[in-house]
Amino acid sequence: MKKLIFYITVIFFSASLFTSCTTDEGDNPDRLTARGMTMTDEWNNATDAVLRRYADITFRLHHYIETGQYCQGGYETFIQSSDENIWEVHQYGENEVAYTINTNGQALDEIGSIWELTSFTDYYNNLGLCQDDGTVNFTITCIDTNSWNIYSINNDIPEYFFDVNVTWKNTPSTIYEYPYTFAGKGNLCLNDNNNYYYEAGKSDYSDNRHPGPDYYYTNNGIVDLSFETESELQKTHEYWSKGVVNITVQNMEDETSSTRAEFYRKNTAYVVKITYGGVTEEWYPNYYYYY
Repeated sequence: MKKLIFYITVIFFSASLFTSCTTDEGDNPDRLTARGMTMTDEWNNATDAVLRRYADITFRLHHYIETGQYCQGGYETFIQSSDENIWEVHQYGENEVAYTINTNGQALDEIGSIWELTSFTDYYNNLGLCQDDGTVNFTITCIDTNSWNIYSINNDIPEYFFDVNVTWKNTPSTIYEYPYTFAGKGNLCLNDNNNYYYEAGKSDYSDNRHPGPDYYYTNNGIVDLSFETESELQKTHEYWSKGVVNITVQNMEDETSSTRAEFYRKNTAYVVKITYGGVTEEWYPNYYYYY
């Protein structure tokens, strides 16, 4: 099927079209909460991208400093600058610096330590966090044993930020080494450069019985995605297994749409309960939706 670029602006859907009800009809894509499920997928993609792009490289450097070894499957090279606290990160064998990380002379797993990361690689795919000088800046602060705050704000457009606490079983050499818990909030910008696209037709779970606004696929499609965890989320290697997150999107026309996603197990099944437009439905997605 021919692919078209569809932006998440399309998922705004008037809540007044629905009356409250609850259903658990399994995994039929033609569902009343379909756009809420799409919002949940997009939130997961965005948060995973932030952790993978910025937090993960920081823990990889910590592992290298502690052991002198690169993580298996890693594609970066760490070079210590003339300032012993500053490390340059090169990726894919390239000569240009992708990141600099300032350790401030502290171990990443030392409570109270603050590492500062600057990215030079995300001019386009930046989730709203890229500043006017072309950099994305993060601080990773050890707030407790095996717990870190991961924080970024766009100083030029302060409405875009990411502020979460993440806890692992042990200090990870990569964020995918252990399951983790996640709590916090943020406001990110999704646009055409983030490559959020779907197959034409059903792949955004659109509900033809209650159509929303027409799809947008212009070259300047932008939507703000805000989230805040209602309870601490828990993530295994494959999916979110427990917790609640509230998600809101707003497009360029100031249309707003909200969903509440609860993750849990029912017997042996993995369940995502979506509340959207006054409707609550249980979804039983395949694991690949979430990792």
